[in-house]
Amino acid sequence: MDSFVKIMYLFLGVFLLYALFQLFSFLYINYRKIKRKVQQIILKKFMKKEGILYVSLAHENFLLHKLKKMDYFINFVEVTEESEKGKRENYLMNLKPVFEKLISKYEKKKISFQVYFVSFLEKYPIIYNDDWNKIVEYLIQCCSSKSIYLRESALSSLYKIGNESYLEEALRNMNYLKINHPTKLLTDGFIRFEGSINNFAEMLKENISNYSDSYKISCLEYFSYQKIDFRKGIFQLLSSPEETKEVKLACIRYFANSIYEPVSKMLYELLKEDQDTFEYAAVAANVLKSYPSKETLKHLVEALRSKNWYVRNNAACAIVSFATEKELESLKNFDDKYGREALMYHISMKKDVVKCQK
Repeated sequence: MDSFVKIMYLFLGVFLLYALFQLFSFLYINYRKIKRKVQQIILKKFMKKEGILYVSLAHENFLLHKLKKMDYFINFVEVTEESEKGKRENYLMNLKPVFEKLISKYEKKKISFQVYFVSFLEKYPIIYNDDWNKIVEYLIQCCSSKSIYLRESALSSLYKIGNESYLEEALRNMNYLKINHPTKLLTDGFIRFEGSINNFAEMLKENISNYSDSYKISCLEYFSYQKIDFRKGIFQLLSSPEETKEVKLACIRYFANSIYEPVSKMLYELLKEDQDTFEYAAVAANVLKSYPSKETLKHLVEALRSKNWYVRNNAACAIVSFATEKELESLKNFDDKYGREALMYHISMKKDVVKCQK
């Protein structure tokens, strides 16, 4: 009997604890909701009092005090996004002194808070994009953060501004500190740059030799995508014995869209691969389809004898892309079995495409 009573008391105790937990959870959630609603009402009240071209000192002090906290800042963002577009931009533009003063507080906050703040800045560059200021300095500083999320958010804000000198400073610092930012993210970011493409490209041209490999590759991919004429400079990079394989491969790919006849002889040499450099030969074979000639055909046919599948396949694809029907007919009895198979495969693929087009 005693043991049964103990079990009942234990069960009752657990039930009471669970009920208290649920009660406190309910009260806490509702408290947060009520607090958030009150904050939004207060913010709206203050914002309605403000003129379009003027923000009072009292409102500045109010925001300086309140926006230090994450929840209040989130409410502030929501309230501003609900307001009319024209008035919102004018209001935010006049809050630049407030955010400049808050920077010293924000840079000591957790990364999650800083990412949220920087994302807000990316959305509204009108706050800080008129000239060099503390907000721009903070964004450049964030580009060298250990957090990839904060770095990418800060870089996105700088792409939005469209000032190449800000990005030049940010990339210089990142490169000096050996920040390993993903190449694809950097390339995609360069493409999103909203300023002058020519000015941005010129800045990258001037600095590319000082960058680490991943930054160089991003520059090369950007030049290729935007069809920036930097053929002589990239040819020099390709010819340099100091550059790594990854950088040279990016250089070779650039010449697929930017035709530069002096590079063709180097591509012919790269086709003569050995076991350690088959990547050069594979990429060179693919690029040579942009340099159709009798000489190119001769070297590609020789590349069909390669022991590497990628080299044979790319060489066959390049041959089929520009060779005449007569030249292709003469190669159907090619003496290398694997090279002949690669060639016949791409010839059949070409015929299927022609049939589909008809």
